Amino acid sequence: MSDSMRSAADGRRVCRGVRAETAVLAGHPDARARVDAARAVVTGNPLATARADRAEALLEGDLPRQLAATEAPDAAGCPYQAARTLLLAGGGHTAAGRTALTALGLGPRPTR
Repeated sequence: MSDSMRSAADGRRVCRGVRAETAVLAGHPDARARVDAARAVVTGNPLATARADRAEALLEGDLPRQLAATEAPDAAGCPYQAARTLLLAGGGHTAAGRTALTALGLGPRPTR
């Protein structure tokens, strides 16, 4: 497979993961179908797989699986996605997510 074909396939994987997660977060009636469609193509891309994992865990209300979805982004050097997972988990995980985002320079800005 050429580099451009590999890149296009990777782009599809990422897009499907994002689409699934967006559907879940928006409460879209096709959220389950979009998560299933993402599952069919994300294999081979750990970040897209983590997004599909997080989307499915959110859809099913499975907090342990949602928190487990922080591992792949951390391992891939994508702390933003790991922090986002903590924010989405809510409860006591929100503070850890905010702290992680602030460490990335993405915290709240002071008002003028």
